Amino acid sequence: MGGIAQQTAELCRHVTPDRVLVVDVDTMRRGDIDVSRYHHVRAVRVFQGDRVPDAVIAQLVKGMDRLFTVECAYNARWQDIARRAGCRTIMQANPELLAPEWLTADDLVLPTSWEQDRVAKARADAGLAEPWLLPVPVARDRLPARGHSGRF
Repeated sequence: MGGIAQQTAELCRHVTPDRVLVVDVDTMRRGDIDVSRYHHVRAVRVFQGDRVPDAVIAQLVKGMDRLFTVECAYNARWQDIARRAGCRTIMQANPELLAPEWLTADDLVLPTSWEQDRVAKARADAGLAEPWLLPVPVARDRLPARGHSGRF
């Protein structure tokens, strides 16, 4: 599981969504997919490929009020499809990989305050509201706190 998978799984662990679509981009995968990390989610679907078809997005958002994604949506029309279904879009962006399509999400959240000013300026330039912070929880059961040397 790479960074996006970790980020998504940890968020889902602390904020239980109604459903999860796991996107298996097998050409970019850093390890095996572990759907057991979503055992507490009522509906989990795995999609294999790097572009999620419109029909899959439409089925996913049916009856939902919010669609949350980390870093990308795997479909250029994701927001339009969600809006037609009455579903608000939220993207947790990682600022170091800022892409113009992030600016179109109804709400943009950042995992840290790092580069927040740059992202806020990009959104303001596009006439959109500033991003807000939604920190990724730290799994203290698996990553216990330890002292810091103070050196970087």
